[in-house]
Amino acid sequence: MEVAETIGESHGRSDSFSDLVWAHFLQQRALHREAASPNAQIRAAAGLTEESEIYYDVLARFQASHGLIIASMFGARRALGVAVTEREDRRSFITRLRATPQPVHELHRSMPWSVGVPRELDAALHEGDVLAIQAAAVLRRAPARAVVMRVFAAQSYLLETIDRGLYESEEVAAESADDESLG
Repeated sequence: MEVAETIGESHGRSDSFSDLVWAHFLQQRALHREAASPNAQIRAAAGLTEESEIYYDVLARFQASHGLIIASMFGARRALGVAVTEREDRRSFITRLRATPQPVHELHRSMPWSVGVPRELDAALHEGDVLAIQAAAVLRRAPARAVVMRVFAAQSYLLETIDRGLYESEEVAAESADDESLG
């Protein structure tokens, strides 16, 4: 299966953050694979890989739709990520008439269901999503950006913990306790 078939094309050239995260993951995997090959320097001089071209295409579509990415964190071992975008407020006619347009800051997060995080981590990530949405809806300018960036920092930390596998799910902890009691 080609890389292009797995990203966006099945979704009609989607501009979703999930597609961006998946494209980034595949690009990084391809870059690491090529770096390990004996002809890595020759290939690097030849230009971008197919995965890189697709990643930059998905990135351009995402930013055209959602605004400029001002902060991001992508997983190194798993296809997960979080980002903050900034764009002009396009919600109403009145906001377009203002002399100084107000930026809107949005938090985007993607994580595959197959990761299987503990409920506490999942709940914390969800609460962060809700807080970022509420902050963007109620607050403006610097206060909204400050709240969204704090949520981004917290979610980056949690996603890095998930990516590195530094958490222990309840099932694994229960199995470890059973194994220790038997031994």
